[in-house]
Amino acid sequence: MAADKRNKEAHYSSVIDEVRKGGVANLQMGVGIAWAFYDDPKRLAFTFARYKFATKMLSGCKSVLEVGCGDGFATRLLRQEIDKVTAIDVDDIFIKDAIDRASDKWPIEFFVHDMISDGPFPDVFE
Repeated sequence: MAADKRNKEAHYSSVIDEVRKGGVANLQMGVGIAWAFYDDPKRLAFTFARYKFATKMLSGCKSVLEVGCGDGFATRLLRQEIDKVTAIDVDDIFIKDAIDRASDKWPIEFFVHDMISDGPFPDVFE
């Protein structure tokens, strides 16, 4: 598609402009959720349903710790309702992936931490 060609549906214009200039480059799926989509797409529906439930339960909290966030893809759903979300996982590959895709729009702190061998995470959460 030529750079100056406009799409037929005007309501997509700003999205297409952002994609073209790289403004939404961080929206790609993380390694874990991408595999779920490839291997068993309906798993995404269950993931989103679980996070929707958790978000409703935690709505109004100021700070939350997500233990076992994986690639952090769905953690943004929590961040929409919670002021401060800290997410941890034992796998450094997943955490690096989450940090690489992090967005200033949805600030989330990601850390490698193993609750079993490292003990409790050193902070206080609701």
